[in-house]
Amino acid sequence: MKRILFILLVAMYSFAVYAQQTAKDYIGTWKYEKEDTVFTIRLIKGEAFYKGKPKAEIDEELIFGGYSLSVKNKMVENYITDINTKWVYENINGGEQHIYIYGACNTRYKGKKGIGFKFYDQRMKHFNGEGIWGGTLEPIGPNKLHWTLNEKEGIWWETEGLEDWVEVKPIGFSVPTDVIMTKVDE
Repeated sequence: MKRILFILLVAMYSFAVYAQQTAKDYIGTWKYEKEDTVFTIRLIKGEAFYKGKPKAEIDEELIFGGYSLSVKNKMVENYITDINTKWVYENINGGEQHIYIYGACNTRYKGKKGIGFKFYDQRMKHFNGEGIWGGTLEPIGPNKLHWTLNEKEGIWWETEGLEDWVEVKPIGFSVPTDVIMTKVDE
């Protein structure tokens, strides 16, 4: 009986932790460092607009971001400052809007851990600069975030239902694809 009670308490605690997940869990500056490589992302809360008017995102909090990559103390990619807080649907390309990471924290699906995002890699220019889905941000502690990019999944999402999907080949990313990041600033 004690064992069953213990399992129920652990399960209820786990569900309560995940149910409280909001955009606030992602907002801030996150950094990954290994040897001479420093990869940083900055995530902010954003809004969407369509034809000049706010577009209501039912049960979603939009998260926008930018990134930077430094190798051997030399800045290789620097798209972390001047991130736009407004997404204009008439202009789809995130990079042109100074939004390089586009995700949505869905508050309806309680218990879902992590969010998916679209990444606008400014060097690799997936799908002619229109970005690629297949990114995941998953909190793994109070100030730890698991960043992943899955190009094959992203290609599938972008080409689903298209007849020429087989012709799209992976081109890679200019940033790390599977790292644990630490929060360095709110």
